[in-house]
Amino acid sequence: MTITFLSTDQVVSRVMCDKISIVTSLPELADYQSVYDQLGLLVADNLYGHKKVNPVYGCSRQLYVDQNWNLPSYLRRKMMFQMKESALEKHPVRLEFNPTLDDMGMVRTYVTYITGMEWESVMENAKVTRIDIAVDLEEADLADFAFDCKYAQKTSCYCNHGVLETIYFGSGESQLHLCIYDKSKELDKKGHGGELIRIEARCRSKPPTPLTELAKIPCPFDRLEIKDLRNLKLGASEIERLALELARFKGLKRALSDCGATTAKSLAKRLSSHKCAWWDAGAIWEGWDKVVEAIQNPPPVIDFIN
Repeated sequence: MTITFLSTDQVVSRVMCDKISIVTSLPELADYQSVYDQLGLLVADNLYGHKKVNPVYGCSRQLYVDQNWNLPSYLRRKMMFQMKESALEKHPVRLEFNPTLDDMGMVRTYVTYITGMEWESVMENAKVTRIDIAVDLEEADLADFAFDCKYAQKTSCYCNHGVLETIYFGSGESQLHLCIYDKSKELDKKGHGGELIRIEARCRSKPPTPLTELAKIPCPFDRLEIKDLRNLKLGASEIERLALELARFKGLKRALSDCGATTAKSLAKRLSSHKCAWWDAGAIWEGWDKVVEAIQNPPPVIDFIN
C-alpha cells in the first residue's frame, strides 16, 4: 500500500515498523525456571542460539529463531528471544523482531512454543524500549533533496567513495535518531531494481512505553523538512553553490549557519518555494494505529511444531 500525492508523481510508502524491541515479565514466576530451561534446550539445538554474559543484560540466554532456512542468509528473518537468568530481575524477558518483514503468526507461534503461554499473557506487561519507524520514497535519489530536522543538535553523514549514502540527525543514544539513507543497494542485492530512499526514525523510550500505549506516541516525522533541489536555480555566487552542497551532506540548518548571513538569506529565500508538498507527516501517520494493531494482535498460532 502506498500513498500517492497528486501534486507530484513522488510516491511515499505507508508508515511501517522496521524493528521493535520489547521487554516483559512472565505472569507466573513459578514457571520461569522451566521456560528458561526450555530455552536452554533450544539454544543447544539451534545454531543461532547462545548463552552470553554482558554488562547490560547479565547472564542470559538468547535464541535467534530463523524463519527461512531455505533462503540465502541475507534474506532470512530472525526473531530474537532473550531471558535473563533470574525472574526477579527487572524485565527478564526481551523480544526483538521486524513486524513489517517477519511473519507475525510465526513470531506468535515461537513465543507460545518457548513459553508455553498464550501471546496475550506474555504481552500483558510488555513495554517497548526501542522502535524503528520507517517511510520509503520510491524512485528517489538522495542527491535530489536537502533535509532538515528541527531540534536536532547533531548531524552527520556516511559517504562511499564521495557519494552520499546516509545522513543522520541526532545522536544514536538520543530518544529520537533520524536516519535517511539510500536503500537501492540492498534492493539490488535482493534482486529488485529501482531507487529508494528510506526515512527511518529510531525511537528509544526512556522510560519504556507500555505496548498498550504504543498507538499514542507522537509522530516522529513532523520535525522533518524536505527541500526538492532538482529545479532550484542558483545565482552566480560560488559560496551559495558550496552551501547547497553542504546542505545535502549536513542538513540545511548546518549549511545556512556556515555560509555567512548574506548567502544564508539569499539561499533560504530561493529554497522557500521548494518545500516538498507531498511530504505530509500528518497524512503518513494516519496509518500508525493499524501498524500497532498488527503488533498487539498478531494472527493465530500456526500449528507446525511437534
